[in-house]
Amino acid sequence: MVVKLRFRNVESFRKELDNKLSRATEQAFQADQEEMLRDLKAETPVATGEARDSWYLQDPGFLGLSYSLLSGTNELKSGLKNSASHIVYLNWGHSKQAPRYFIESVLSDHGKLD
Repeated sequence: MVVKLRFRNVESFRKELDNKLSRATEQAFQADQEEMLRDLKAETPVATGEARDSWYLQDPGFLGLSYSLLSGTNELKSGLKNSASHIVYLNWGHSKQAPRYFIESVLSDHGKLD
């Protein structure tokens, strides 16, 4: 006994599935980036609040003067940035409020560093 099945619109179904998967991946990636941003703000030492308030997400293609942390896959990339000129020194441990390399610690907690 031979059973034959014919599928219609397979290509249309594949494209729709690809689009849904792509949107879901982008949403999950964005949620991860926003969670890392919240964690970075929470871990940033506060004297005046400038360094903590200077964290933001920006397209990594932007050429600006800021301390940048890039993360992502081949297609999805987002830049976690801090425009405070002294963020590097805070990360080096110049504040007693946060441990040295608190930025790398947050990224490691999110699985972004080996």
